[in-house]
Amino acid sequence: MYERDEAFDFLVDVVKKQLAENAKKCGRVLTEPKIGMWYQDVIRSTTWGKPDSMRKTETAEGVHYQLIYGEGRYLYIRNGQVTTIQDQR
Repeated sequence: MYERDEAFDFLVDVVKKQLAENAKKCGRVLTEPKIGMWYQDVIRSTTWGKPDSMRKTETAEGVHYQLIYGEGRYLYIRNGQVTTIQDQR
């Protein structure tokens, strides 16, 4: 029997494989997010996809977003590009 965390990780892996297979059928290959990617590319072409929620901060340096994916996964966006990837799973 799986513990909750192991079961969740197992399901995440299964879903990632299914997403990758479906993307391949459509001629797209899903990747992991990378520093420097544009926000739109993260949504369209990574295994992380659309975030569960988002926080916005405006500063003199520009607009910053924290994309929250749950289970300790975050992307930080500044002026439309990924600046930090945090995955604590």
